[in-house]
Amino acid sequence: MTKKTSTARTLIYEIPNFWSNLNGLFQSSNLNAIEASMTRVFCMQGARHFHNWLLHVVPATVEHKSCMTWIDKLALDVGAAIERGQAVTFRSIDYLPQLDIPREYMVQATTFRFDQCDLIIATVSSILRHWLYFPTDDSSLVQLSLIDIVLSKSPSSVLFLEARWEMYKTPFSTVFKLGWHSRSKKKIDESLTAFQK
Repeated sequence: MTKKTSTARTLIYEIPNFWSNLNGLFQSSNLNAIEASMTRVFCMQGARHFHNWLLHVVPATVEHKSCMTWIDKLALDVGAAIERGQAVTFRSIDYLPQLDIPREYMVQATTFRFDQCDLIIATVSSILRHWLYFPTDDSSLVQLSLIDIVLSKSPSSVLFLEARWEMYKTPFSTVFKLGWHSRSKKKIDESLTAFQK
């Protein structure tokens, strides 16, 4: 017997194992699809959760005006810098020393306003988005807006649909059918309003 025929015989011995494991392979394939679907839902809900956290925690912190936590201190320091009208660099290490990669954010000098609350909220939000590596492109805000709209009208289980993932991944081509040239803020806002209806 040659080495080649010996290998062939070994392969023949494995054929029964293939058939007995085929159902297990089918089940594993289905589990992989389920795992992929769960991962996608986790990604969409996680991004939405962190975005909503920022939208709620920053205004509450600025309006609260205490110095109990790191974010309270940041809001107070930003307010003081804006009030002085000076450019200031805020370093993440001063507020979040255990952040893996320290980052800096430069706040430009602004003119004095009597009610600076909105400016402080916007500035603190920008600082945290920078420090915490929030995505800054148009697509990410549109993605989050679409998920908010979908979940305001449907149960969260709708995120398991393949079409919701495609919508999230490529909102401009799947939902709005907008080319790169027509991605103005006005056009995006109009499209989101139409989608919500």
